[in-house]
Amino acid sequence: MYYKRNEPFRYTFGTPISGVIQKAESEKEPHTYEAKILDLSQHGAKIEVVHTEKWDSDTPVLIQFTLLEEEFVANGIVKWHKLLGSTHLYGLDLETSEEWRKSLINTLKQVARNNL
Repeated sequence: MYYKRNEPFRYTFGTPISGVIQKAESEKEPHTYEAKILDLSQHGAKIEVVHTEKWDSDTPVLIQFTLLEEEFVANGIVKWHKLLGSTHLYGLDLETSEEWRKSLINTLKQVARNNL
């Protein structure tokens, strides 16, 4: 399946940032996995997760990460999956508020300035 986020602003991290992710709707106690965020935009992210199970498209997830000491938490949905060895790459659609998106953009601009 071809899927490409068509957004005017997507930040690709030179060194992926760490975060955590879990299935948002699980009958059992949700298991939290370490995630590396490869790129990020207002409505989506590409992440890398090392775990044993594969999450299918439309799996609801919850992702948390910190940028410049500001914590971000967002619900999302898996849009695509690619297996690379024991690592899973996922494309996520994030469900975010206007306030969350503004905060993210301002923080990413600071990250970009700091990395010049």
